Amino acid sequence: MGLFRASDPRSCGIAILDTKGKIKDFIEKPPLPMGNLANGGIYIASPALFDYLLKHQNNQPNSIFDFGYHILPSLLGKMYGYEIKEYLRDIGTVDSYQIALKEWSLVK
Repeated sequence: MGLFRASDPRSCGIAILDTKGKIKDFIEKPPLPMGNLANGGIYIASPALFDYLLKHQNNQPNSIFDFGYHILPSLLGKMYGYEIKEYLRDIGTVDSYQIALKEWSLVK
């Protein structure tokens, strides 16, 4: 999971890593965050993840599940986090998207 340092961790999924970088805890939009390493929505996974998702769906037919609330917490201890220190902009809000447009216009 690609991670970044969030300025407002209450608005993100927050990962807690062990000393080897394995994700030992993950909470989507916690009211009292234990850190600020946020899910960047960037993943490297084996094709087995799709089998896992299908199994999860088959166990709860006709249900809707959210990746951050239902899937990622169930994969604790099976995934690693990597802090992305290069440029990364969350565009999940209108304000953040507007900032990204301004930042990218400076690159030209």
